[in-house]
Amino acid sequence: MTEAIHQGNPTVLILGASTRAAAQSALRAGLTPICADMFADCDLVACARVLEVADYPHGLAAAAAAAPPGPWMYTGGLENHPRIVETISRSRPLWGNGGDALRRIRDPWHVAGLLADHGLPACRVWPRDAAPPAADGKWMLKPLRGAAGRGIRIWEDGEPDRTTLKEPHCFQERRIGVSISALFLALPHQSSLLGITRQLVGLPDVHAPPFAWCGTITPVLVPTEIVEMVARIGDVLARQTGLRGLFGCDFLVDDGKSWLTEVNPRYPASTELVERVLRAPLLDWHRRACESFGDSGRPFEDADVVASLRERHPRVLGKIVLYARGDQVGRDALRFLRRHPQSHLSDKLDDSLPYMADISAAGTRITRGQPICTLYARAASEDECLAKLVRRARRFESQIR
Repeated sequence: MTEAIHQGNPTVLILGASTRAAAQSALRAGLTPICADMFADCDLVACARVLEVADYPHGLAAAAAAAPPGPWMYTGGLENHPRIVETISRSRPLWGNGGDALRRIRDPWHVAGLLADHGLPACRVWPRDAAPPAADGKWMLKPLRGAAGRGIRIWEDGEPDRTTLKEPHCFQERRIGVSISALFLALPHQSSLLGITRQLVGLPDVHAPPFAWCGTITPVLVPTEIVEMVARIGDVLARQTGLRGLFGCDFLVDDGKSWLTEVNPRYPASTELVERVLRAPLLDWHRRACESFGDSGRPFEDADVVASLRERHPRVLGKIVLYARGDQVGRDALRFLRRHPQSHLSDKLDDSLPYMADISAAGTRITRGQPICTLYARAASEDECLAKLVRRARRFESQIR
């Protein structure tokens, strides 16, 4: 369907754990996506050519080899597999961060040291290959190859699940605060802060596992000093580690400071909402930013207009992920499928939202703790948006029982 509608548009191969949001961003940027991920959801199949993956993530290299020549990019999960990124990048141009940059930015000790050297706040990390002397709740146990909150635990006596200890991990200082995320665009000589979002984490209303990412709300009201600190942190990280294109940073706002907890050096899940707020083709910006690092790449002209675009949006946009409270089989939800995502470039890109996305095919087996779908809402405030998202999740869950 998509290739017929967008015939003649340049193609991009998109790989990752879930590629639906990036595929629709590609369409909004005037690109034709070819995708491979873990789910092959109905709304992805409706908007992109989808390649079969026999063994995720190791089978992605074979899937990429079967795709037509052209550039590629990745979404969440592949930042933990720099060798796979390097393998695929030998045969096609990469819009994003290569293996060396991934190894630097995904090293929590290296990142914490960089920010400390620049006088910027970051959660402390316990020395390598050691554990805090007491499991007193002051530290978080985190997998080094985690994504979306998987495997994160409070390090305290009585914690029943310490399976994360069996894989490469770190202990990070625990802080209590408001969870936010920032979306950046890294350019050769600067980085631009595109937007700040509120992160939804571990919400019992949608049966999210502890510390699991379960949604995003944007724009959010953040004190000016926090915005300035977040922007400086993103700029330091981009310059010091060689990041390029879109990337995200997660923070906890506590004691008047933004404490960095995680860096996501690829297309973040918040992008599809931020691009609607800015009404800007962020995946095209990502492409041009990455190409501007090469000798033949043209300079990126739009970086200095980001501030003028980031005016207060009249409405707050949000999405929430509904997780399965028990093993189940996916029901027919095709009536919620939006068949023709916005794809044309203009100064006023369509900012409409679907009701639902990431729709599994009927009969798909969904195990406890796995995502069922993503629901969207628009409201006048953050709190109203969250309440609306939770209501929609509960309503949909009641319909599929």
